[in-house]
Amino acid sequence: LSARTTHPSMRSMNLPLALALSLILSLAIACPFAGSGWQSASAKAKQGALQSNVTNTPGSPGWYNQLQIAQIFLEDMNTSFDTVADCMPKQSGLFGKETRPKLIHSVGVSATAKWVVKDNSGFTGVFKTGADLIVRLSAAKQPSQTDKINIAPGISIKFLRDGVHSGNTMGLWTLAGQSGWNFFEHDLTNHVPAINPSLASSAEDLLLAHFLSASAFPTFLGLADLASIDANGVTTGSPNFPFRLQFHPTTALHNMFDSNYPGKPFEIHLAETIPANIPLYHVYAFKAPNDPNSAAVHIADITSTSAFTTSSFGDREMFFQHTRFEDDLKFQPSWEAPSKSIVLKQSQQDPAYTFPDFPFTNETH
Repeated sequence: LSARTTHPSMRSMNLPLALALSLILSLAIACPFAGSGWQSASAKAKQGALQSNVTNTPGSPGWYNQLQIAQIFLEDMNTSFDTVADCMPKQSGLFGKETRPKLIHSVGVSATAKWVVKDNSGFTGVFKTGADLIVRLSAAKQPSQTDKINIAPGISIKFLRDGVHSGNTMGLWTLAGQSGWNFFEHDLTNHVPAINPSLASSAEDLLLAHFLSASAFPTFLGLADLASIDANGVTTGSPNFPFRLQFHPTTALHNMFDSNYPGKPFEIHLAETIPANIPLYHVYAFKAPNDPNSAAVHIADITSTSAFTTSSFGDREMFFQHTRFEDDLKFQPSWEAPSKSIVLKQSQQDPAYTFPDFPFTNETH
């Protein structure tokens, strides 16, 4: 049985009845953010509709328990890559098709934002035009005050485009997370470093093996789709895109938080602390495998256009499609061999490999 958000009117009911009614709702309500009618809308209209659902559902339903999280090993990981929609897909359950639970990155905050192009370096699609975004900041798993690893920050980015499906990408610093509570302590990347099996928990090993059923590069997310269609819905047959992205928090945002436990849930702390309408990340593009930081190009800034807010819709319903790195290799087959070498080298590192952060310096913006 999938865990579902419990409607406030159900809180006074006994648990079996509340779960049953919640399941009925999950089966009855069709996702309005999928299909040709939805995709054909303008980027602005889609951003507005998604944001309306975010702001109209404040608060978080919280974390799934360990038994519920174990459901992920029964799920088809291809669904995360193959579903073209902006709401969580349906999957087979005890009573037919149920909404797939968001078992990883279950809790976070969301805001509208813009991808502001600084240097497209000849890249195509949204890398050239920029785009209106939905940005979600989340933790990969429930943070801990007592464990050595406190929090695993992540970013999900949805690029809204006129008349076509949204583009999506995500970033993490590492799969395992970090010690210290500053959500903006480190850079994030769409090519999350592979972890040494001897350093991974048994759950992390199992999860990676499960994702391997859908992609030979389970920690790499592709960028070809973002370069194939721009913000106006114009398609190119010859997409030009970087090998890897790195999301560098602005110095102001980095300095806004510290490593100490904030005394409240991380999502509340983020929503209360991050001002609206500010630059969030500088985006650096690495054009080829093994390029050092010195070769990276500052191609864009991600700037928020609203406040961040907690949201049960964001935590339970909004979907960010994963993109296979294999899609990139169709256009750049020469990347495959060095990419395999990168993964192998990273998986042999002890301590676990992380990409070097860009420096935090004095900024005027």
